[in-house]
Amino acid sequence: MTYQLKQRWHYQVKTSIIKRTLHNQRSKLYPPVPESLKDLKLIGEWTTTAAPEPKPFLFFDNGPDTEDRIIAFGSDESLSLLASADTWLMDGNYAMAPQGFLQLYVIRVPIGNTAVSTIFACLQNKTQHTYETFLQALMDHCHEIELYPDPTTIIVDFEQAVIQAISNIFGPETHTQGCFYHLTQSTWRKIQDLGLTTHYKDSEAFCQFCGQIDSLAFLPVEDVTVGIQLLKDRCTEEAAPLLEYFDQTYVSGTYVQRRCHQQRRIPPRFPPELWNIHEATLNDCPRTNNLCEGWNNKFYHLVGYQHLSIWKLIRVIQQEEAALLAASQSAAHKRMTSHPRLATCIAAIAL
Repeated sequence: MTYQLKQRWHYQVKTSIIKRTLHNQRSKLYPPVPESLKDLKLIGEWTTTAAPEPKPFLFFDNGPDTEDRIIAFGSDESLSLLASADTWLMDGNYAMAPQGFLQLYVIRVPIGNTAVSTIFACLQNKTQHTYETFLQALMDHCHEIELYPDPTTIIVDFEQAVIQAISNIFGPETHTQGCFYHLTQSTWRKIQDLGLTTHYKDSEAFCQFCGQIDSLAFLPVEDVTVGIQLLKDRCTEEAAPLLEYFDQTYVSGTYVQRRCHQQRRIPPRFPPELWNIHEATLNDCPRTNNLCEGWNNKFYHLVGYQHLSIWKLIRVIQQEEAALLAASQSAAHKRMTSHPRLATCIAAIAL
């Protein structure tokens, strides 16, 4: 072994030892990891903020005896920001879910050119019932502290359970908008499934056609059916399966044969009203929840590993909440004159 290889090997060994030692020392700062969620009980410092004068942070825990454990955190200050926001960005993070839970669900609100995390929820499942229970608990707690959230738009990924839950909790007045980035990712995954990746890279015409499919989202919603028909009229044989998938899933739906040679139309799983971003683009409103995706990546790099313990997670989100006030004040003052609801809220938090 050469001298340089020996030096590199010793460095890697020392680094590994240091990391392991730090991890072991930090582990002593936390309670033992519960063997199951039935053994998890949150009390004291694990339910409050990390401020010099701790305030309530845990606002919902349906208890260790349930089969669908939900634990939700949010300070009164962050809930005030949430209640004042017209747009919510909601997303689940599966990699950073603490042990025993399926996902860490986060609600962020835009402020200036960024967004802040207001709610953190550990969810054991991803069913419609889970999302409805969580959202209803959030609304109930807000009402208890005399806050009345009324978002006009909630941006989510294309998950049927959460879309239906939002509709049931907030009603038709709140518009659920599918994330445009996730729409384009769905198209790209289908290109891969159809074995068209090489053709996509080699054929400029096919690449542009795929972009035109995604661009249907920018048309006025009433013109989407006209747009899909125009694409059908000029569709090549290679692109036909992709266009058929998009049409059936997002535009026209499908038809099933019935008796007496009749057909019944099955609506698309995600109709144009869900993913159309024509109005959002004209009004300079968010079209994606990429601010959530970006936060997910930063959060992972901050923690350094997946599926951390519940105790470690609480410490990290306590730190995130502690930075909320400073972030909201520095980013939001530029919008105060044009967003009086938000300005009033931030001024109240600062007092």
